[in-house]
Amino acid sequence: MADARVRIEPPPPPRKPHPLGCHRPRVSDRAAMDALVFRLRTGCQWNALNATGICSSSSAHRRFQEWAAAGVVRRLWEIG
Repeated sequence: MADARVRIEPPPPPRKPHPLGCHRPRVSDRAAMDALVFRLRTGCQWNALNATGICSSSSAHRRFQEWAAAGVVRRLWEIG
């Protein structure tokens, strides 16, 4: 899976922290991808991800939507 991510595009630069320091850090791409793969392999509902400890269901779903809009999900599907 890591090879597929590298072939799609290089990782984006790290985001700068919020100037007030009040926001939680973004879930890593790896954790979001692990949650997405877990969901696809098990067929669980998005909310069931909360019990896994991988990342929250809302973070995983939000990242899935971002990746789908950017064409990453389609590219992963084509790679197989």
